[in-house]
Amino acid sequence: MSRNRDGYSARQDKSQALRRPCGDVSALARRDGAAPHPVSGMASSVALWAAEGHAAEHPSIRPDTPSPQGLDTGGATFPPSPGKAAGNVIGRWRLKHRVAQLLRAQAGPGGDTPGVCKCGSAGHEVQHVGLVRRNGARPGATGVYFCDSPWLCPSCAPRRAAERTERLERVFAAAEAKGWSLVFVTLTAAHRRGDRLADLKALVSGASRSARQGRAWMATAREHGIQGVIVGPEVTHGRHGWHFHQHLAVIVSTSRLADAEAAGQAVLGRYMAAISEAGGRALKQGQDVTVVWRKEDLQGYLAKGSAAWEIAAAGTGKEGRGGSRSPWDLVADADAGDRQAAELFREYAAAMPGTRSCVVTKSIADKLGIEPEEDEEAPGEEPPAQEEAEELGGVPRAQWHRLLRHGHVPAVFSVIASGGDWRAISAEIRRLDPGEAEPQRSGPVPWAISALCLAQEARALRGSMAGGSLDAAIGIAVERHRQDAKRVGRPLLLPHLPTVARLLAEGFA
Repeated sequence: MSRNRDGYSARQDKSQALRRPCGDVSALARRDGAAPHPVSGMASSVALWAAEGHAAEHPSIRPDTPSPQGLDTGGATFPPSPGKAAGNVIGRWRLKHRVAQLLRAQAGPGGDTPGVCKCGSAGHEVQHVGLVRRNGARPGATGVYFCDSPWLCPSCAPRRAAERTERLERVFAAAEAKGWSLVFVTLTAAHRRGDRLADLKALVSGASRSARQGRAWMATAREHGIQGVIVGPEVTHGRHGWHFHQHLAVIVSTSRLADAEAAGQAVLGRYMAAISEAGGRALKQGQDVTVVWRKEDLQGYLAKGSAAWEIAAAGTGKEGRGGSRSPWDLVADADAGDRQAAELFREYAAAMPGTRSCVVTKSIADKLGIEPEEDEEAPGEEPPAQEEAEELGGVPRAQWHRLLRHGHVPAVFSVIASGGDWRAISAEIRRLDPGEAEPQRSGPVPWAISALCLAQEARALRGSMAGGSLDAAIGIAVERHRQDAKRVGRPLLLPHLPTVARLLAEGFA
């Protein structure tokens, strides 16, 4: 598995937008006529509208007045600046330690814990974790396990959000090439403080799913040219308790704004009826229908999930509208001694993992002429540092695990980010963990491949080979790593190959 979590950086572009209240389906422009007004979504604007008895005033701007801001990304920014990027990495590792502490305490001694509690630990058969500096400032570690959780892991969530955004961009490009439209529909439900997150999630998700099933739905889809719907959930906690809502990307085979909005309104109408039938209540002003014209407006909308919230700012007191807090804010508040925040995060951790977002089904993919894409977690190991990374040294496996367990990795990363050389880095490690000899510094960091990582690569290669054996796939994978290690001038450390074969045979890879 070759992914660079901490290396992700995406610029959140600001775009001019128009905002209109829900229900306004007047045709502002046509694609086949005058240049259309760029219309962007309002995900965070509706974040608290559905609070029981406290519907906020809908923000509206006259159609002829451009908005000073584009699509609201909920504060999710991943700045390109090396210094800020390094701060994001350090902040994520610090929050990850706090998450692990909360969930380990809940599980108790010997209890089962989610993958985030192991995220960052040394990979299978990795004896020294490599420390690197990327792009002049951003700290990182190679040879470590990553959990790939988009809901619980502050390190993995931003990358998963980036992957989801890329999926939406491919959908948007394919739809645009056909002259079709994307309509974003935001679905919420009325709620009170004390409502369980799992119950709200079941209510909204169930009503949304019911609205898009059956003969009546098929007739609605035919009438409005609806080719498919992509779903993205989001959750925050505010004065009125949990706020679970969904963002739908409705793919419509029309280029007319009024027709596209009518399709979105039809989806919304079916949802309102379904949630009422389920015993819930949804306020009309708490919903939203928005036609999206530009790829930039996709940033951070449907792909938001837990990764949309500004991780580095968690716990700084910068609450969202109506005092809303992201799960990362709950973690930071719990670390400061807020017991209620700790219980709320544990409730969130029990309800959200496994929830999929932005799935491109085969039916949608076939209509758009693209590949279908799932949203499954794929934990693995951080790959060896590539040539653009400055290799600093290696930390013995046992010592790395002590640093990780005691929450000291962010302090080590801070020295790396500040430009410290290996002497300064190893001095900080000795200060934090004085019971161990000086960390290893013996020439280039080895290009070390674990048995599990090699088995996973061989399995993937075998799937693309015509009639090749697993042994042949292992050989190809080994040769690739041999060439890569040679290219960057690093010694290659291969795992025990019979162990690789056993992992493949027993289905562990």
